[in-house]
Amino acid sequence: MKILWNTLLELFDVLPKGAKPFYIVYSIVTSLLSILDTLALALIVLTVTPLVSGRAIQLPVIGELPAGAVPWIAVVVCALFVLKGLFAVILHWYATRRFARYELEVGDELFRNYMRSSWEERSRMSTA
Repeated sequence: MKILWNTLLELFDVLPKGAKPFYIVYSIVTSLLSILDTLALALIVLTVTPLVSGRAIQLPVIGELPAGAVPWIAVVVCALFVLKGLFAVILHWYATRRFARYELEVGDELFRNYMRSSWEERSRMSTA
């Protein structure tokens, strides 16, 4: 794990300006999306068992809900999944564009440095 962390820190030094904060925010938002997904799944688990047994639904923060509230809970669960999916699509669309821009900037910098080097230096470099 330490090697992976050190590699990541070295990678941040090579990336263009502004990439490190973006990656950190991207990681946080992706984690929040997974938490939203987990909450929707937990809500399903908390409502299915009482629904099958015919008892009232007991939610941790809200309290006891009557069995007639099941359709509304189903709507909330569906809304959470749709909301999470919408946020994920928007996030990944934006992130993909941003990652492509970083890739272009790094490639341009590599090519500029390669072209500025002397023929002798270029001949010693690997073609890969």
